[in-house]
Amino acid sequence: PVNVNITPSTTETLAPSGDFTASKMVLTTTAQQHYINFNNMTKASGAERQCVSFWAKLSSSNYPILKSYITGAGAFTNYSEARFNLSTGAVDGVSGSGGFTNHSAKMTEYPNGWYKCEYEATLDSSETTKRFQLLANNGSSNAGNGTDGYYIWGVQVEVGSFATSLIPTNGTTATRGYEAPTLEGTEFSDVFGTEFKEFSLVADY
Repeated sequence: PVNVNITPSTTETLAPSGDFTASKMVLTTTAQQHYINFNNMTKASGAERQCVSFWAKLSSSNYPILKSYITGAGAFTNYSEARFNLSTGAVDGVSGSGGFTNHSAKMTEYPNGWYKCEYEATLDSSETTKRFQLLANNGSSNAGNGTDGYYIWGVQVEVGSFATSLIPTNGTTATRGYEAPTLEGTEFSDVFGTEFKEFSLVADY
């Protein structure tokens, strides 16, 4: 990612995974927008549904709203945005411009002050690359204090109908591997109990 007027740091708080892998967005004292930019991601020409998810946590109460964009390669000609209030745990709003359709946005509370932020939007344009941005302080150009900001972990942008669980990629494009749960012996009754008469199995091949 490209950091603009952001000072990254990584060892102050545990990530939702229980280790020190989170990054910190610290708003610098420069009076310009402060953001992280993930660019040059592949996009299909035409309509494509984007699913964005990431975990975020406030380092203080000074800048409660974190704004997020998913946009084509152009200068915000076609984009969707969602605004997350990390103080209240509520979505502050969604909007956009050009060829876009917003579908949903939500926040899920996690332990230790973390929230998982998610939203889905369709970008409909001829652009074949896309980018994702996280903007501090609701996109304001006001100077930060050089200390406070946000902790960020598990940023994921994927194509599909809904955001899935985190796929570790280490900064590269990846495809989800095969996943299948297995229940053996008494594990089934431990999970579901014994007071049932029938059940159905749904398989996706």
